[in-house]
Amino acid sequence: MPTLIDAVDAVINRSQSAAANATPEDLVYLAKTLEAVGPASTAQFVSAVGDAQVARVAAAGEAQTAAVQQTGTAQAAAVSAVGTAEVQRVQTVYATDTGRLNDMRSTLRIAKLPRGNDWGGHIWTFPVILEGGKQIGIMGRNGGGQSALLSGYDDSDFARGHLSTVAVSPTLDPDDEFIEVNAGSWNTYAVTKKGFVYAGGYNNYGQLGHGDTNNTRFLKRIEAFVTANRKIASIRVGYDNYWQYGSAYFITTTGEVWGVGYNGYGNLGDGTSTNRALPVRCGLLSGVIDLSVSGSLSSVYAWNEAGQCWAWGRGSEGQLGLGTTTDRWTPIDSLTNVAKLVSSQGGYWNGTNHASVSAYAMALLKDGTIRTAGSNPWGQLGVGDTSQRNSWTPVPGLTGVSAIAIAGAGYQTSFAIKEGVAYAWGSNWDGACCTGDASNRTAPVECVLPPGLQGKISRILGTGSSRYNTVFFLTNDGRLLAAGANNWGNHGTPVRGFATTNYANLVDLPAGMAISDIFCADVNFAESGLATWILSSQGELYAAGYNGHGLLGDLTYRGTNGYFRPVMF
Repeated sequence: MPTLIDAVDAVINRSQSAAANATPEDLVYLAKTLEAVGPASTAQFVSAVGDAQVARVAAAGEAQTAAVQQTGTAQAAAVSAVGTAEVQRVQTVYATDTGRLNDMRSTLRIAKLPRGNDWGGHIWTFPVILEGGKQIGIMGRNGGGQSALLSGYDDSDFARGHLSTVAVSPTLDPDDEFIEVNAGSWNTYAVTKKGFVYAGGYNNYGQLGHGDTNNTRFLKRIEAFVTANRKIASIRVGYDNYWQYGSAYFITTTGEVWGVGYNGYGNLGDGTSTNRALPVRCGLLSGVIDLSVSGSLSSVYAWNEAGQCWAWGRGSEGQLGLGTTTDRWTPIDSLTNVAKLVSSQGGYWNGTNHASVSAYAMALLKDGTIRTAGSNPWGQLGVGDTSQRNSWTPVPGLTGVSAIAIAGAGYQTSFAIKEGVAYAWGSNWDGACCTGDASNRTAPVECVLPPGLQGKISRILGTGSSRYNTVFFLTNDGRLLAAGANNWGNHGTPVRGFATTNYANLVDLPAGMAISDIFCADVNFAESGLATWILSSQGELYAAGYNGHGLLGDLTYRGTNGYFRPVMF
């Protein structure tokens, strides 16, 4: 028969092998058992249990250490992964690799960029036509009660960085769609395929055409044209460097011209200087195919298919080309044989303020020659001096010109294309003439472009504020060059200030991008920020430059952005 000692030994052996799983009840039972068999067995038991407990603690410690090491390793890996991802993101955003921000591209597509005036102009909001033509998208600033953002928001001052759709009233017919959108300073105008016009935003002069001066937080159809049975083909917006002196001009399908809004210089062409909240006809013009509005303080030029050009509005700088400095309240025959005309007008710094006005116009004739008229402080008329011209004057030395462009409102620079070669003259303090220096030019000079690109220029697009100018050159093989002010990264390059050595530089575009259209403008009052937008052939929208009000489509990137980033929706 087993003795009690044998039983205790068995328990002790059990304890040694299973101490790690011993329960409190086991220990009480063993203690009572060992108490009955004496101190020696008790000591043996305690020693065995103690060893087992030490082994259990050691095992638990090793397990805990392994867990901590595993957690630490995992955490370190996570931190490393985050750091690596952040480095890769920064490299993706700011380097010239081929995969820049592909993951941020939206499936939503854009059909059309907005139309601005000839020199770029100032905008607080940026509207586009979305794919399908049924909706207008918009982003930017809803400024202090001006209701520029539309979209049904209240009058608070805030910026909206993602492109959002705009409410429209009444809704479009099922078989109608938007074909043109125009960016005013704090206004938006849109034309449909059926010839209806919608307008919304700031309305201090009645420039929305709704018969009042109430701001409108959505796009509302201009019913006056419906009542008058007028179908609108296109719109041109006149505006100052910010919200002042707003006016708009409408070309009907029969070539009539109508205007609305500010009329202080007779620029609505109705024979008065009275502001209008309902559209009025500009003289008795018909057959007009296009027009140019100078922007600030509004001088207006319209021409027909035959090249007959009429001018009216502000004329104090001789910019109407009529031989005088008189304002004209109705359209006046001004020039013949016009193929294209561009104009610019704005204040510039005179050492004290921006009260001095520079205003001029440049016309490309059907024979490939150029005529200019108006202010000339920077030599922007291209006639070899800086004297004002009140009548249209030939630009010597240029024939066979196929396109013209302007950059800037106050410090203007002029451009022309002849057989794919770019020429420039006028203000050059920011390198916009692409001559390698900062000296103004009073006569056309050939722009200095990267090797092999002169002779391939197909389009020139200028923009600017009252001081800073930027110009883009698009080549016939899809490359983009930029020159002039790049203080905000608006060239789409990381080089701040003016273009490198005041020449034109190639812009690094996102991989695979083919440019469908480009738009650039002043987006922060007179001289505080320029921005650029590119529409790709796939309908993707990219932006670069000043982003203080979310006009680049992403509020997480405030201030400036030196690369073309996808706009978020």
